[in-house]
Amino acid sequence: MMMFWYGNDHMGMGGWALMILGVVAFWGLMVFALVVLIHSPGRAEAPSHERPAQPMRERLLAERFTRGEFDETEYAGRLAVLRKRARP
Repeated sequence: MMMFWYGNDHMGMGGWALMILGVVAFWGLMVFALVVLIHSPGRAEAPSHERPAQPMRERLLAERFTRGEFDETEYAGRLAVLRKRARP
């Protein structure tokens, strides 16, 4: 005996609608996950092999000076050395 699939399944005609919604939801989730992975804020960028920017070094030197680790003449000397090294 041959089985006919017209209305003989347990979900009726609503099963097609649920299947279509499920497929759309699945692919929507896949696209959303891909976008989140690509635009993730915690994503590491390529490591830089360049030296740190000179203003950062000068700022650290100024912080050490304000903490009293050395006096004004030593600060001026170290700052001059930093600025001399920064020039190409």
